[in-house]
Amino acid sequence: LSWGAHGVVDFPLQDTLAPFGWEAPFSNAFYSWDAAIPRDPDGVRTQLPARWAPTRRFGDAIARYGPLLAATHRVATIAIADEVSASDPATLSNGDVAQIAAQLKAALRTCNMRGLTCDVVDLRYSGSARLLRYRTLVLLPFVRPPTPSVADRLMRLTYSHLHIVSGVPNERGSGITVLASRNATFGIAVNWSDAQQRFGGATWTGTRTIAVKPFTVGARDARLIVLALHGKPAAAAPAVPWPLPAVPQAWVDLNARQAVHAALPPAVAGEARATVGAAFGSGEQTVTLSNDRAVAVFVPDGGARLVAFAARSDLPHNAVNATGALRDDVLLEPPPSATDRIAAYTHSYPAGTFNRPYRTDIVVASGPEAVVRFTYAAPDLGPGAIFEKTVRLAAGSTRLVVDERVSFDAAASGQHAVTLSALNVPPGAVTTTAPSFLAWFGGHAIAVTWLPDGVQRATWTRYGSNGTLTLVTAANTLRTTYAIGAAPNLRAAQAFAQDERDWLGANPNPP
Repeated sequence: LSWGAHGVVDFPLQDTLAPFGWEAPFSNAFYSWDAAIPRDPDGVRTQLPARWAPTRRFGDAIARYGPLLAATHRVATIAIADEVSASDPATLSNGDVAQIAAQLKAALRTCNMRGLTCDVVDLRYSGSARLLRYRTLVLLPFVRPPTPSVADRLMRLTYSHLHIVSGVPNERGSGITVLASRNATFGIAVNWSDAQQRFGGATWTGTRTIAVKPFTVGARDARLIVLALHGKPAAAAPAVPWPLPAVPQAWVDLNARQAVHAALPPAVAGEARATVGAAFGSGEQTVTLSNDRAVAVFVPDGGARLVAFAARSDLPHNAVNATGALRDDVLLEPPPSATDRIAAYTHSYPAGTFNRPYRTDIVVASGPEAVVRFTYAAPDLGPGAIFEKTVRLAAGSTRLVVDERVSFDAAASGQHAVTLSALNVPPGAVTTTAPSFLAWFGGHAIAVTWLPDGVQRATWTRYGSNGTLTLVTAANTLRTTYAIGAAPNLRAAQAFAQDERDWLGANPNPP
C-alpha cells in the first residue's frame, strides 16, 4: 500500500479471465478457485469464502482513506546501500551480484526482525540531499571496490551528521511502517508469521516520536493505524475498525451471465443474426451468432475462438470453456523459439492459434441463416498455411455448423490441420468419442459430430473441470456440427447425438 505494505495479493479477485488473445489459455475460464468474490453455477450463494472478509476490509480502508494515503511518503531513518550500482559493472561477475544480493536480503531481513523501517538506496544515482535525510547509512562490506565517484561521495558523507555503519543497528523498533504527509500520518503493521504478533511503542513519524499503544495483529494479517489527521495526533483507538459485511442471501453470477446477455441482440422468431460488438466489456471485438434459441460468441483477435455457446433458455450455462472451442492448430508443430523461456510451462497445453488475429467477414448478416467466415494466414505453422472456418447458425436451431478449410504448400509433407475445443463438461459426466463426441450431465447434452472420412483421429482429454476435444483432419476440408440441448436421461442424450449424425449425413457439404 503506497510504499508501506508489500504482498497485497488478490489473485484471483473474482476469476482468472484476461482479455482474449492476451491470456494464458489454460487458465482463462469462468471459475473462481480461491477467489475473494465468488461465483456459483446456479447464481446463488449463502456462504462467502474466507478471503472475502480481508478483501472487504482492505477495500473499506482504501475507500475511507485512499486520497490521504496516496499523498503520503514512506518514513525511514535507516538506509541500506545497494552495492551493485556503486561498483563498476564491468568488474562484477554473476557470483559477485549473487553475493551482493544475499548480503542485502540478509540486512533487510534483520530490519524486519528488529521492527525497523529500512530503505534501500543507490549510491551512484541518489543525490546527497536525499542521503542526508537519513540518520544512519548501512554500508555493507563491498564485494568489489566502489567507483571513484562513489568513493568520493562516501568520503564527503563521513563529515556530515550521517552515521555510517557496517551493519543494521542493534536496536528495536515498533515494527510499524509510517506513511506521512502534511495532512495525515498512517502506520502499517504487517505480520508475516503464522502466530500472533505484538506491535507498538516509540514510533518516529518524520516530525516527532509518538508512543503507539501496543496492539496485536493476527497471523498473516495486517493493520492500518491512523497516527495523525490534518497534522494532529489521532485520539482514537490505534486500529481502524474494519467491520465484516453481512452475508448476502443471493449472489448473482454477474460474470458469465452479463457477458452472454451483452452479446444478445433481440430475438426474432424465424430469423438468425450475425452481429459485431464487444460482449465482454474489455473493448475487444466479438462476433455473435444468435437466434431465438441460442447464442454463440466468437473472438476474432483471440484465434476466432468460440468462447460462449448457450441456449437462451439455459443461461448462464456455457457449453464451451472460455479457453475456447474451434482453436486451430497443426499436427506437426514447429519447434519453440529458442528465446521463449516459458515454453516448458505453456507449450504443454494445446493452445493452438488462441492469440492470433483473424479476419472477419459477415457473409450473411440476418435471415433464415446467419453466416460468418474467419480467415488467417500462418506461415510459421507450415509452408503456405491458411486457415479458414465458416460458421453457420440457422433460425430456431441450437446447432452450429462449422466448415473448416486449411491449405498447405506441397512442401508441407505429412502436415494436417487440428481443431481443439475446450468443452465445459464437468467430472463424472458421461462422454463418448465414437462415432461422434457426446457429453451428458445434469440434463445437458453437448454433441460434436463429424463425418468418419473427415477425421483421422479424435481424442478427449480432461483438464480439471473441463476437457479438450482434439480432431485431426484427414483432408484439407472438414464439416462438423456443435449442438446443445436438454436431455433428461442418457437415452435422450444418445438420441440427440444420433439426430445430429443423421443431419450431418444428409447435409455433408456446404450449400
